[in-house]
Amino acid sequence: MIYRIFLLAFLASFVSACATIKAPKPEEKVAVFSPPQTMGTIQIPITVDLGFVFSKLDKEVPTSFSGEKNQCEGVSFEYLLNRNSIRFYGQQNSVLSEIQGAYKIKANYCVHCSSAFGRDPFCIVPRIYVSCGDKEAMRRIQIDFATQLQLEKNFKLKSITTLKGIKSIDPCEFTFLKYDASKLIEKEISKALKESLGKIDEEIQKTDFRPKIEDLWELAQKPILIPSIGWLHLNPKQVSMGELNFTNQQLRTKVQLDLRPEVRSVNLNTQPLPLPPLGKTSLDSGFRIPLNFDLSYDSLNQILSDRWEPVVIQKGRKKLQIDRLTLLGPDENYLSIQVDFSGSKKGTLFLKGRPTYDAEKGLLSLQEVDYDLETKSILLKSGSWLFESRLQKILEEKLVFDLGRQLETYRLKIEKELNREIPINAQQKAVLQGTLKVFDLSYIHPNVHSLQLGLNLMGTANIVIR
Repeated sequence: MIYRIFLLAFLASFVSACATIKAPKPEEKVAVFSPPQTMGTIQIPITVDLGFVFSKLDKEVPTSFSGEKNQCEGVSFEYLLNRNSIRFYGQQNSVLSEIQGAYKIKANYCVHCSSAFGRDPFCIVPRIYVSCGDKEAMRRIQIDFATQLQLEKNFKLKSITTLKGIKSIDPCEFTFLKYDASKLIEKEISKALKESLGKIDEEIQKTDFRPKIEDLWELAQKPILIPSIGWLHLNPKQVSMGELNFTNQQLRTKVQLDLRPEVRSVNLNTQPLPLPPLGKTSLDSGFRIPLNFDLSYDSLNQILSDRWEPVVIQKGRKKLQIDRLTLLGPDENYLSIQVDFSGSKKGTLFLKGRPTYDAEKGLLSLQEVDYDLETKSILLKSGSWLFESRLQKILEEKLVFDLGRQLETYRLKIEKELNREIPINAQQKAVLQGTLKVFDLSYIHPNVHSLQLGLNLMGTANIVIR
């Protein structure tokens, strides 16, 4: 009787052992991986109205110029030029200025002078007196000059103004004297304008971009909260500026901030960095932001759990039912998968698959699914039919996640945060306007608790400081 009991117990335990397969859980192996150190950029248009500068210059430049030259022999003259308001307008990176004016000139001519009889030199023949614009409509004249601008490393403008030309619209020529008074006026005005050109440069060079750039720099260091995602830290590293362009009286340029952005679950209270000197990097179009983003295994497993329906694999009278799949952690560049099953046999198997993303379809899947080495060894030693089953193929079909919707949700959330007001200080605020045009995955790396995703964000952005 006792012998029969022991025999039944032994057979029961033997049958139970044969019906259960429990492979050891694989160790986590994280592959050495350094995310690409791609520098992100954000480009922000800036407009500076120079109208007040030009208005001040118009008041400081004399509204009239006069001069005279008296000599005994040859031509003596006196002139007066009155100008209208200076017209300033932009052309690419230059400020062009135009003065419309009117002048009059009175001249006299002595053929020959003599200093006979101990007297001062005197004209020995009657002088010939002529005039233009005197007791008649004054003669018109146009004066043009150009100011070349460039931005210095200290964010101030460097200005070089040169006279481009003086043209008498109504020439003044004393034909019988073979004398062109227009050339005389042009020469004299050129001398008189030299001081005024210096004033133009002096005033324009007072234009300082630094306060606006400092506001942008400070703003870029403020983390942006993206609900249910985390804090976006732009981490600006360098500032550059594009070419200067004028439209009417507005100076336009683009400021580019070079960034090393990251998303963190907490707000890092880091010490603000001071504004660095102006850099020389070439400007991109719009903005480009690479982001490291973590997709937790917990969230992926929740998706699996919510949609999972048991799958049955059958071979003859043998049947296996896959009850649950669980993503565990990294096996270097692969991801470990725990398979809990029941049926003819029950237990736990471990496989691994390589995370792959289909950008066109927005699908994350596990490809190249295969048994973990320990699991493979157990199946081979036991001669289990599971080794030759369709399990790997079924897992490849089932382990597919539609990230398109999730990424689109993230895109909309980030884009929403790119369109809002941001307080700078008690007096100022910034209006941020942006559009995300590209939102793609660049890499996937299995980490300890999550899949590390590399996101590429590209679009346009505009910041107006008020």
